[in-house]
Amino acid sequence: RTYKVIDDSKPKTTLTAAAVNGSNGWYKSNFNVTVNTSDIGEGVEKIYYCTNTSKCTPNTEATGTSKAVTVSSESKTNYVCAYSVDKAGNISDTTCGGPYKLDKTGPTITYPATTEVEQAEQTIDLWNNVTYSDNYTATASIEKSVTGTLNFAQPDDYKVTYTLKDDAGNVTTK
Repeated sequence: RTYKVIDDSKPKTTLTAAAVNGSNGWYKSNFNVTVNTSDIGEGVEKIYYCTNTSKCTPNTEATGTSKAVTVSSESKTNYVCAYSVDKAGNISDTTCGGPYKLDKTGPTITYPATTEVEQAEQTIDLWNNVTYSDNYTATASIEKSVTGTLNFAQPDDYKVTYTLKDDAGNVTTK
């Protein structure tokens, strides 16, 4: 009598994202999502994966039991989706991770090169004629600060430093 063992169990596919390196759940630089697979039968033969700014159909092939997938698109909605196929041809369920938020760009700031102030004014709004924005953070939510001192008793040239920080933790200083 001969017995034939049939592998009819699906492999499993899981995703593990790198630790967030920014603020508020944002990544500030490219990061990896690792596709891991396991199989109780003959073993995993192939991994199929995709990365996109929306859920996607895995179409890139890799061999082995794990694959590091790099997420590099700046977006609030990056996804990595994957499934695996074992040596018997069984296909795992597709799993998707995300949305992953990636913002590699700091806020922008523009201001006049020179602003003349009358000594008699005694106060000045250092944000007057300064504009700033960010690709993902609403202007009202950008953290802003200015450092420097103007001495109204002493006519001279003074410099101030503007610092902006977006929701991801990207900082621009000028």
